[in-house]
Amino acid sequence: MSKTWSIVLLIVLVILLILVCTFFGFLMVNGGKFPFNLQIGGYSEKIVESKTVESANIINVDVNSSDVFVEHSTDNKISVELYSDFDVEHEITYNNNELFVKMEQKPHIVIGIHKSNKVVIKVPESYDKDFVIKTTTGDINMETYENANVEIEVRSGDVKVQNLNELKVTDKTGDIEVNYVKKADLKTTTGDVEIINVDTLTVKVTTGDIKVDTINNNFTIEGDTGSVRISTANVLDDSSVNVKTGDVKINSLTGAFIEAETSTGDIKINNNDRKLEKTCTIKTTTGDIRVNQ
Repeated sequence: MSKTWSIVLLIVLVILLILVCTFFGFLMVNGGKFPFNLQIGGYSEKIVESKTVESANIINVDVNSSDVFVEHSTDNKISVELYSDFDVEHEITYNNNELFVKMEQKPHIVIGIHKSNKVVIKVPESYDKDFVIKTTTGDINMETYENANVEIEVRSGDVKVQNLNELKVTDKTGDIEVNYVKKADLKTTTGDVEIINVDTLTVKVTTGDIKVDTINNNFTIEGDTGSVRISTANVLDDSSVNVKTGDVKINSLTGAFIEAETSTGDIKINNNDRKLEKTCTIKTTTGDIRVNQ
């Protein structure tokens, strides 16, 4: 046998050894259960746990590898259903008026298109307390809760909400979509932010575009790489946009004097009134600035 073939054989044996060790490692983690799952797409229809309560001051959700849906209930109660085809650790508890929901998927190897886990929480539309939702991998979708305060933390997944009172989102990888919120504090490392209507906005994006239709009060916007697009800003307090690489365009801004600065780029501003008490500061390192164009 040639030296070349000996090396190839050795590499193949090493790869096989790694695969065998990985397989038995998964068996140990899963209590001796076969760790492979062949799945067929869509969401699981298997309920692993459910619970219904009359009310709650806080709804606390902590899951991994699962999408979360918060929907309106029809019976004025709060209900939770956990769906999964996998071997998951799960619990739904209710103590001191706090509803706590947890579902954790154990390590496994997936073969083929899979059925996804999901958490469905049904809450009356009039709910005016707090949501705290945390997921490692999964999207979060919320219907309208105009008087509720929501805090969301996601490692990898998109966030889509309708109308809320206050919203705080920390998302490492994923897009954020908001219909209307009175006060928003949004952060994403990699992802776009799109908002229809907001009163007070704080947003920070490392890589991604920011698009807002209407701002009704004030805003603080920061971005490293990506453009900022605002259709209408009715400024009632000092505001700012600071972008390292990307263009800033505000179609209509009223209520504040605009101070603009760019290292590399063009600045074009119309209808800029120095007599206004409030100031909107716009800065870019590399990028154009267009306001009231």
